[in-house]
Amino acid sequence: AQWADLKANGTIGGPGSYDIRFTGTSSTLNVFGVAASALQTYGKITINVPPGSTTLVNVSGSAFTSALYGIDLVGATPETVLWNFPLATSVQQTSGVDFKGTILAPNAAVNVSNGNLYGQIMASSATVGSYGLFHRPFGGCLPPQPAKDLSLASLCTDPVTNHHAMRLRNTGDSAHV
Repeated sequence: AQWADLKANGTIGGPGSYDIRFTGTSSTLNVFGVAASALQTYGKITINVPPGSTTLVNVSGSAFTSALYGIDLVGATPETVLWNFPLATSVQQTSGVDFKGTILAPNAAVNVSNGNLYGQIMASSATVGSYGLFHRPFGGCLPPQPAKDLSLASLCTDPVTNHHAMRLRNTGDSAHV
């Protein structure tokens, strides 16, 4: 969810509405934001970024069903592309495409079949049909989680009442109400 809040710095456009180009110029991190409803209408995606950079595609929406017939990478590799579906409960890749990059859908049931995946699946659950899985672990560089100045720790649990004794600490320099 925190990566989904990153500001997009890449552009999405294309020679047509079916063939789309994701273009980034950052040598470190290229972020794209797209609605699932738009992404599932695309036929072919070309991701064009500087070699060695990380590509983060934040996909908003609760469900995604792919109609893609191709994903081309220019400068990027499957190991540096992350498809982030932070709110999705269903992600389906059944169109027969060679899907390139890691699918991060922590709240979703992911269904992949009829094609190849070059990357990883990180999801609530996954169903894999007649799909070739080519393990390409994500190795891109993403920002760390922001530091939290509040922490809550469990001290003990009463086994009879199931009540918890907790300690809340403010380690920052700002006030919280």
